[in-house]
Amino acid sequence: MPKPQIGFDGLNEKHNAHHVHYNEDGVEEDESGVVIRFTDSPISKEAGTMLLVTGGTIPPFSTETGVDVSGWIVHEKDGVDSWTELGRRNPQLPQIFVPISNSSMVIRKGDIVTARCIMVNDSPSLISVGSRGDDEMCNLYVMYWSEGSTLKDNTCFSPGPPNYYWSSEAQLNHIPN
Repeated sequence: MPKPQIGFDGLNEKHNAHHVHYNEDGVEEDESGVVIRFTDSPISKEAGTMLLVTGGTIPPFSTETGVDVSGWIVHEKDGVDSWTELGRRNPQLPQIFVPISNSSMVIRKGDIVTARCIMVNDSPSLISVGSRGDDEMCNLYVMYWSEGSTLKDNTCFSPGPPNYYWSSEAQLNHIPN
């Protein structure tokens, strides 16, 4: 994110809670830290977060290749969808904000933001995708900034396969491989 004049709006909050997650076992001494700056001055760009979540199931012995979660911006013009990759990462790595593929990307009113997971299931059992401890997760975390207000509802969920497909339920076309 560009650094000058970007921040999260917290002026209406009485308290701020921050979670810091480490991928360390705590054996070594840790001298890391987080710097938080507060200001009463207006900021020109407001930061926000977006969470794209997909549910569904992964069939036994699935034929999908690779392990990947990706986000896309879909812009429709004259009935033809154009897809721009937002970002991608391996969902088996720790959950973090995904690096944006193109930092000059702009999401406009009317664009559709999508997420897709490609996972392999080598087992003979069906695997559920969801938020329970025994589920596989398909989450894409995005941090962004806006020159106006940010999203008030910042989570988007789709039920995923076999109940939801981009081509039929969302009626999207020209879907990338």
